[in-house]
Amino acid sequence: MVRWRLLTAALLSAVSISHATAQRSSTLTISVIATSDLHGGVLPRGNRGGLALLGGYVRNVRAARMQDGGGVLLVDSGDMFQGTLESNLNEGAAVVAAYNALGYTAAAIGNHEFDYGPAGPAETAQKTGEDPRGALKARAASARFPFLGANTVDDATGQPVAWTNVKPSTVVNVRGVQVGLIGVTTPDTPALTIGANVVGLTFAPLVPVITREATALRARGATVVIVLAHVGGRCTKFDDPENLSSCDQMAEIVQVARQLTPGLVDVIAAGHTHQAMAHDVGGIAIVEAYSTGRSFSRVDLTVNRSTRTLAGKRIFPTQDLCGREDPATHTCDPSAVRPAALVPARYENRLVRPDATAAAAIAPAVRKALAVKNQPVPVSLETPFARGDQQSETAIADLVADGTLASTPGADVALNNGGSLRIDLPAGPLTYGSIYELYPFDNRIISA
Repeated sequence: MVRWRLLTAALLSAVSISHATAQRSSTLTISVIATSDLHGGVLPRGNRGGLALLGGYVRNVRAARMQDGGGVLLVDSGDMFQGTLESNLNEGAAVVAAYNALGYTAAAIGNHEFDYGPAGPAETAQKTGEDPRGALKARAASARFPFLGANTVDDATGQPVAWTNVKPSTVVNVRGVQVGLIGVTTPDTPALTIGANVVGLTFAPLVPVITREATALRARGATVVIVLAHVGGRCTKFDDPENLSSCDQMAEIVQVARQLTPGLVDVIAAGHTHQAMAHDVGGIAIVEAYSTGRSFSRVDLTVNRSTRTLAGKRIFPTQDLCGREDPATHTCDPSAVRPAALVPARYENRLVRPDATAAAAIAPAVRKALAVKNQPVPVSLETPFARGDQQSETAIADLVADGTLASTPGADVALNNGGSLRIDLPAGPLTYGSIYELYPFDNRIISA
């Protein structure tokens, strides 16, 4: 009797396993992991962020997809380089090295990708024949993934730029599924970088360009079309992707999504605004994950294996990159526990372990930057200076404006762009690194 029970159990188990296999093989899951506005943030800040930690989260998702026969796309929506000494001292080479190690699929070109100008220390071309986009072109050529710029048009040809490893769009094969990727950046780019570095370029309106590229990708057999857009929005609630009540309805990326033909684009990985989205707008999943490497976005796409059609989408709330987490809330910053009570972060039912290859890729740049950033500045703050929302008056904004005024003889008033202020200043002795990362841009003072 026992023998028959064991045999029956074994048969039921076999049937269950066969059924699970059939269920698993009927669909394919593609996890799209998106970052944006890294701004050179290759290292963690406290318990959060950094590219090595991102690699740990991505590894866990890849392991989950490996187990169920799916795939992962890791993409970026621009502004990868400008902002830290670890990146700026090598004109973004450290970021590209780490992205190569992490296995990025593609990245959009953002407005700040033009900031470095020609290759070398000068921020603009200084002599005839010097390429004002030399640094950007060098970074693209060294990447093992394409840079995408569908609406970045060369005025000389009237066509999207065709630099080495730079293209309007691309198609990748994920477990037999053709996925089209398009890259665009804000048409306001000429006003959001050093103007001399974008002379001869036009940044075309987004909707016609996306429509053109997406239509061509569909004609090439793309089952899924994803736009990497250095254009963004802002939402404040993420519990329901269908609920747009907390979102800025006039945000540029929301307006773009609503103007696109339904069914043409499936996902938009947004950026530029340094805010977050994880919402469905007119049938398009739009995700955005703040800035400086603190978090990432994720959309899981379900594809029917036999028909190669998109069967569903799951939009995840923006995911913070935590080294250790509150075990109750799974957030980086504990709400009700002492820091000592934090536990190692888990994702996809696995411990998150920082990626050693990404850490090794940035290590030389980190060592070089350390010698510079730790230089002391003979100023100490009694209290922290917060940059605020970059729209309102703050002590730190006043400090920068007053410094600009004092450095310009004869000036009566000084105006600064609030978006140029990038970090808070901590209490205590200041360093060159903290001052640099507060205001990392090569902006020039103009008297009028």
